[in-house]
This record gives sequence, structure tokens and C-alpha cells, in this order.
Amino acid sequence: MEQMLVNTQLVFMFFANPAEWIPILLIVLLLFGGKKLPELARSLGQAQRAFREESNKLKRDIEAESAKEEMKSADVASQPKAAPATAQSGASTNSGSSGQKS
Repeated sequence: MEQMLVNTQLVFMFFANPAEWIPILLIVLLLFGGKKLPELARSLGQAQRAFREESNKLKRDIEAESAKEEMKSADVASQPKAAPATAQSGASTNSGSSGQKS
């Protein structure tokens, strides 16, 4: 919610006054013409919608991945640790077999 407030504050900081919109809209009207404006607005809306959907999808994927990582780290932390003696006995077995050659 805070991010949304920041975004709207940025928009209003640059285009708060309706008097600032009038020259911008007139320039757009002159550049594209009256017949192209609805098509231009529609394509801009579709692009904005597609961008929003993809960014939401990416956000969900990142959150799901971080949740998986948290579950893995919790599982690893909850498992009992192996005794150090077990690891040493395996090392001594390997060294004994490598020393004997026929």
C-alpha cells in the first residue's frame, strides 16, 4: 500500500494541475490526430495491463521461490546433525583400503 501511495505522489508531483494536461493533450492530438487517439489509448491500456500482469506473475514466482527456500532451510535446521565420529570412521576405512595393494 505504501508503494502505491508513493507512485501516486510521484504522478501528482509532475501532473497535479489540469492546466498542465491541456498542452500535453493538444500536442498528442496534433501528432496523432483525432481518429488515432482511441486506438492509441487502447493500445497503451493493453500494454499497461500486460506489463502489470507480468510483473504480478514475476512477484508471485519470487515469493513462491523464497517460501520454498525458507521451508528448505527450516527442514535442514530441524534435522538432527550427524555425529562427527561417524564422518571420521568413514575416512579411516578409506585410508586403510587404499594402503593395501596386491
